Amino acid sequence: MEDRKNNEKKPFKVGDGTPGPGRPKGVPNKATSLLKDAIIQAAEKAGGKAGMVGYLTEQAEKNPGPFMGLLGKVLPMQLTGEDGGAIKVEQEIRENADAVSRSIASLVERARAASVVANTKH
Repeated sequence: MEDRKNNEKKPFKVGDGTPGPGRPKGVPNKATSLLKDAIIQAAEKAGGKAGMVGYLTEQAEKNPGPFMGLLGKVLPMQLTGEDGGAIKVEQEIRENADAVSRSIASLVERARAASVVANTKH
């Protein structure tokens, strides 16, 4: 116990009551892996000759709500920008902002011109 109070690490020994190293980061739980494999095999079998694609196509037609939820979880991982890079939204915003600025400038210019014309008629 004193070693822990002094922040000194004791070497791990099986059965000494200290926690083990655990599962390495990124390695899925065995039960999760087995379940995913079973689900994929079931989908492939349910699709018959068309396999998993056939099964998923059938589900998209018969159960579009749940299928769209599944699609929503998969699609964001597949979106990329030009040449596989990041999506560039900033450029579109700048182009739209420039167009809006030109439109406002044009309206202001027309308003000034109309004001000058109105003032000269008096």
